[in-house]
Amino acid sequence: CALPILLRNQIKRRGYYIVRTLFPSLKKPFAAVFFTKKGVQKLSFEDSKLEIIALLNKAGLIKK
Repeated sequence: CALPILLRNQIKRRGYYIVRTLFPSLKKPFAAVFFTKKGVQKLSFEDSKLEIIALLNKAGLIKK
């Protein structure tokens, strides 16, 4: 079942905001594509941020 447009847009905006705030600590240049998991709409902002940080760290994109 597809998510309603407003909810989809909110999830995208949240992801963009999180990556934008992390941008100074990311190795450049890089390209990334995020695919959301089922149930992502139930995550809090902080949980979403932790998930994205973990993914970027796993990919080796966060500066030490």
